[in-house]
Amino acid sequence: MPDTAQDILRQWDDVAAGRAAFQSVWQEIADHLLGRRDFTAGASPGRKRMARIYDTTGLQAADLLAAALHSFLTNPALRWFALRPEDGALAEDEAVRAWLGEAEDALYAAFNAPEGNFAPQIHEVYLDQVAFGTAALYVGDRPGRGILFSARPLGEIHIAENAEGRVDTVFRRFKFTARQAHQAWGQAAGKAVTAALEAGKGERSFSFLHCVKPAAGEVRSGPLGAFAFASTYVNVDERALVAEGGYHEMPYMVPRWSKDAGEIYGRAPGWNALPDQKMLNEMSKTILKAAQKAVDPPLLIADDGVVMPLRTQPGGINVVRAGALSQDPLRPLPVAPRIDIGLEMMEQRRDAVRAAFHHSLLQLFQDPRMTATQVLQLVQEMQRLLGPMLGRQQAELLEPMIERVFGILLRAGALPPLPDVLIGVPLRVDHVSPIARAQKAGDAQAVLRTLEAAEAMAAIDPQVTDLIDPDAGLRLIAEANGVPAKALRGAVDVAALRALRAVEVPVQEMPGTAFLRQRAEREGGPRP
Repeated sequence: MPDTAQDILRQWDDVAAGRAAFQSVWQEIADHLLGRRDFTAGASPGRKRMARIYDTTGLQAADLLAAALHSFLTNPALRWFALRPEDGALAEDEAVRAWLGEAEDALYAAFNAPEGNFAPQIHEVYLDQVAFGTAALYVGDRPGRGILFSARPLGEIHIAENAEGRVDTVFRRFKFTARQAHQAWGQAAGKAVTAALEAGKGERSFSFLHCVKPAAGEVRSGPLGAFAFASTYVNVDERALVAEGGYHEMPYMVPRWSKDAGEIYGRAPGWNALPDQKMLNEMSKTILKAAQKAVDPPLLIADDGVVMPLRTQPGGINVVRAGALSQDPLRPLPVAPRIDIGLEMMEQRRDAVRAAFHHSLLQLFQDPRMTATQVLQLVQEMQRLLGPMLGRQQAELLEPMIERVFGILLRAGALPPLPDVLIGVPLRVDHVSPIARAQKAGDAQAVLRTLEAAEAMAAIDPQVTDLIDPDAGLRLIAEANGVPAKALRGAVDVAALRALRAVEVPVQEMPGTAFLRQRAEREGGPRP
C-alpha cells in the first residue's frame, strides 16, 4: 500500500530524532565560526548573523578550503570527469570513442549552463561540508528549461542510510508562501493555502515536507519505465498529501566530509576548529577592551574637586574648585595592559584554526616558485591528509550527480544515439580533475624515470628495451596530464597506420634498434 501523509510524517519524526544531537553543534559553528545558518535558533528575517564573531579567521579559512575543493574537484575551466565503458576493450572502438566524446560535451554543457547555476551552488555545498560536515545538493529536471542545481540549507535536510551505509532516504522540510504553493501544486496544495489566497494573504507561509526514498511495493511508473525512488509531498500543517511521483535517480546528493562509525551525519574541519575559534572570539573581545583602556583610560577625580558634569570629549571644558588646582584634581588612572601577550596568544589560536582547515598546505600550492618535484611532494601530502575525504566526495557527490545529469539528458534526447555495441553496457566515471590527475602524476613520473634508466641500460644490452611498452606508457602519461581521449588514436587506428607504414617501408628493424639508432645520432656515435 502507498504511504499516507501520516506514514510519511511518522517516518520523518523518527529520522528527525536522530539529528537533534548534531543540531546544537551546528548552531555553535554557525554562531561562532561561519556566521550563517539557523538550526536551533529562530530564523527571523534580518536577524544579526555575526554578533558573536569578533575574529574572522575561521570564516576565511573555511572559504579558502571550499574554494580549493571547487578548483580541485569541479573546476568549470577544466575537464574534471570522463566516461568510459565498463568493458575496457570497447574503449578502443572508434564509434564508442566518438560517442563518449559527444556525451561528455553534452554533460559539460549542462554543468556550465548559466541557467543551471551549478558553479555557485556547488561552492555552497563545499562550504557547508567544510564547516558542518554534511551538505545537500538537489539536481532537478525542468523539461524545456534545462537542469537546475540547488544547494539546500542543511537545516531543511534529514537523512537515513541503507544497509550499505549510503544515503537512500531524504526528508526535506521547507516553507512555501501560499502563492508559491499554489504555483507548484494548484488546489492540491491545501485548503488553508487556497483560503489564504482568496483572503489576499498570498505571502503567508506554510510548511511542507518532501520525502524521497527507494520505491517499494506498488512502484510508480514514469515516462521511461518504473521509478527507482518514490517522491511524496505532504502539507505538514494539514497533514495531507499534496503530490506523488518518482525519480529515476536520487535527486538529492548528501555528501559527508567524514563520518564516525555508527553515525549518519558527518563531521568536518569546522568541528575541529570550533573550540579554538570560540576562544579566539573571546580573546579578541578582551584585547579590544584592553586597547580601549590604553587609548581612553579611566579617570581619577579628586573628591569635591570638579564641578560636574565631567566633559571628556575633545575641547571639553571642566570647571574645578579653586582649592583643588594645586592637587591635580583630574588625571588618568594608570593602566598597563599587556596587549602584546594577548596578541601573541591570539596568533597561536589563529594558527590552530587555520591548521584545522589545512590552510598552510593550500597556501603552498599558490607559490609560483615551486618546482615540479615540490608540487609532486605536496600532492602526495595532500593525498595523505585529504585522501579519505576525496574518496567520499567522489562516491557521495560527484558520481551520483553525474549519473543524475546523464539520466536526465538521456531521457530528454539530448545525447547522441547510443552505438549498438554500447547497448546494455554499464558506463563508469573517470575522475580527471586536477587533484585526480595529481594522484596519477606519480605513475607518470615513474614511467619517465624508468625510460631514463632504460636508455642508460640499453648501452649494455639493447634488448632491455623490449621490456617497455611505449604505447601503454605514453597513454598513461597522457591520462595523467588530462589529455582528452578523442585527442589520441585508438589501438585499431594505430595498428592500421603502422600496417600502412610497413607496406611503404618494407625493411623492418629489430625491436629496440630504432631507439638505439636515434640515441647514436644524438651522441654522434656509430649507427647500429
